Amino acid sequence: MKKGLYISITILLILVSACQKDFLDRVPQDSISTEVFFKTEEDLKLYTNGLLSIPNAWGLYLADQGSDNAATTGAVEIKTIMTGNPT
Repeated sequence: MKKGLYISITILLILVSACQKDFLDRVPQDSISTEVFFKTEEDLKLYTNGLLSIPNAWGLYLADQGSDNAATTGAVEIKTIMTGNPT
């Protein structure tokens, strides 16, 4: 009798939990989607300001790389001058 009760409770729990249609339709918890975030002009400004800080966060520098004055060597001294830290 107990075995039949446990089986019926298990089947009932499986059927009840399978009825939740929105269980897998969840908002990502680790990032913000564009549907949720971009609602005002201020949100767009925050996003673009975040893009401008990416090269500095990764330690990248561009200096004169897009011009005729681009440095072609990999010397540490030139990189130091290009990043604005001549010491």
